Amino acid sequence: MFRPARMSKLKVVVLEDYVEKVLRELGRTGDVQVIDVRGESVEDVGSLGFIKSFGDYGRIEELSRIILRLDGILNALAPGSTSQHLPISDVSTLRKTLVPVMEKIEGTLKEQASAVEEMKVLKVKAYALKKAVELGVTSSWLSGEKKIYAVAGTIERADIPELAELLREKTGGSYLMFPDQENGENSASVVLVTAEEHKNDVNYLLDNVKFARYNLSEGVRSPKEELALVEKTRSTLQKKKARLDADLASFKGRNASDLAYFREVLGTEKRILEAKSFMGKTKTVSILECWAPSKKVAFLTKRFEELTDGSVLVTETQPKAGEDIPVMLDNPSFIKPFEVITRSYGVPGYYEVDPTFFLAVSFPLIFGMMFGDVGHGAVMTAMGLLVGRLRRGDAVVSDFARIFTYCGITSVCFGFLYGSVFGLEGILHPIWLSPIHQLKEGLIVNLFGLALFVGFVQMLLGILIDSANKVYSSGLRRSAIGSAARIFLFFGVVALITRLFGFPIPFFGFATTMPEHIVFGLGFLLPAILIVGGEVSHHIRGASLLGVAASVGNGLFEYADSITMFMSNTISYSRIVILALIHAFLSEVVYLLGGLARTVPYVGLPLYYATLFAGTLVLIIGLEGLVVYVHTIRLHFYEWFNKFYGGRGVPYKPFKVASRYVTQEM
Repeated sequence: MFRPARMSKLKVVVLEDYVEKVLRELGRTGDVQVIDVRGESVEDVGSLGFIKSFGDYGRIEELSRIILRLDGILNALAPGSTSQHLPISDVSTLRKTLVPVMEKIEGTLKEQASAVEEMKVLKVKAYALKKAVELGVTSSWLSGEKKIYAVAGTIERADIPELAELLREKTGGSYLMFPDQENGENSASVVLVTAEEHKNDVNYLLDNVKFARYNLSEGVRSPKEELALVEKTRSTLQKKKARLDADLASFKGRNASDLAYFREVLGTEKRILEAKSFMGKTKTVSILECWAPSKKVAFLTKRFEELTDGSVLVTETQPKAGEDIPVMLDNPSFIKPFEVITRSYGVPGYYEVDPTFFLAVSFPLIFGMMFGDVGHGAVMTAMGLLVGRLRRGDAVVSDFARIFTYCGITSVCFGFLYGSVFGLEGILHPIWLSPIHQLKEGLIVNLFGLALFVGFVQMLLGILIDSANKVYSSGLRRSAIGSAARIFLFFGVVALITRLFGFPIPFFGFATTMPEHIVFGLGFLLPAILIVGGEVSHHIRGASLLGVAASVGNGLFEYADSITMFMSNTISYSRIVILALIHAFLSEVVYLLGGLARTVPYVGLPLYYATLFAGTLVLIIGLEGLVVYVHTIRLHFYEWFNKFYGGRGVPYKPFKVASRYVTQEM
């Protein structure tokens, strides 16, 4: 639980006849991460010789091209989910049946895209020609005989104000510009008319604002005649597009699931060929190397023997220092959702403590302290449960939904402690204290002391975890002095904060009564000696006087940096109190706005409840809930993780093939 799952390296030597069978089973279960052993020599397998790659790269490329085509088709058809799982079919038979269907669909999609693009162009032309007709523009205008210059095209709507300003400067205001009305699109159709003498300046401006022009003077027809032709063409294209849409809907009903099944079969074959390319072979056998969770080694060994009728040799070795050992987080189901937060910072190293368990406790706890309210917490819990049920198939959304459910529950708990229900503090008597009343009574310093104590406990846990990591990787002898120095220094910094600011941090009352020289000696002088002494002792052998001086400098820098970090990180936990107060103030604002809405004649009462409902959902649960979440993340990432967590591990990537449509039969 506190460390990633133990991993073992397996070397599987198997007769070539069984290779695909073994890979299909591994792809079905997803129990191993295949290692690329091309070019490596065989170890511990007797006289088998050297491993040679035998990947069918041409076939892999061919499958990749077909899969890319299928992805484009399936994105357009969007086949739904299916409960039907079919056994793997012969690829060549599927190909003969479905490739002609693919070609028909691709042709239809190409025609549809062409029609849509042409309709966009004609839409611009139609708008430009309509404006030309409204303005009485004739062929003589367009040919320049009337000393008038007219141009039409499309431009980004955001650029229209800038273009208008530039045109005023260049033409002295001698222009007319007619953009189409807002229609929800980012681009606008524009007709621009100005004097012939401004033609060059106007063209220069249009080129600089990326104006896609349509030449109004094309052909010998008048604008009115050309408009009629454009409208006729648009009507024809609309009928064509409707026919193509119907064809695609028919394809979706008849062929989408078959093509999705085909894509999965090809994807499975491609994954197996790629896995084979990572393997090696001798004249008689194939060699597979893979990482697997140690707890599954016995099961995998037995399964290999069953699949190959005993014609297999499985060798297990433990990870060696310096290897890129993949990391698989191994946590109980109730805290597993918090792995998404751990991974967003980084995967722990193989020999590093996994912080997910501690995160699952502290994250909802700190969130609840900042968002404590029985009503708001209950709404958040209900929303988390609802989203988790509706998006059960989406792992990431489901994880975040469970996290917010836990945070909602802790918010309810702190709501009872604060005596707050939907921001109203007269319904329940606080079991513990009310932040807003503490502020009004001038006792807010007590809350800051409690918040800093939360920070002290969490940061101390981080320092202790870091000490455990260092003992695990470097041994007690090399890590004890540095770890002890950090702990003494941290206590000294928190004691100093207590003396300087007067925050009543629990268990640190001694700092205000103990003589200053004792606090300074134990909390600052002793750590300085230990840190600098430890740095010098690690580098003194064979070092010159200059090297020793550099070690002293490094130690002093680490000492000063630690003081700054401990002080700023500890004080940062004061945001717990600040956000708890903001929550109370926002609730008061919502009720104030509701009271103002209630004074509106006739509709005051409905408007009052609508304001409370919207304010609760949008302002408090939506906006403030997001702010509290971000600050909770910050406290964990920047104030806590940096004490012990590197997050530079290599994530475990199991070999697995899709099985949405295909049954992986053995």
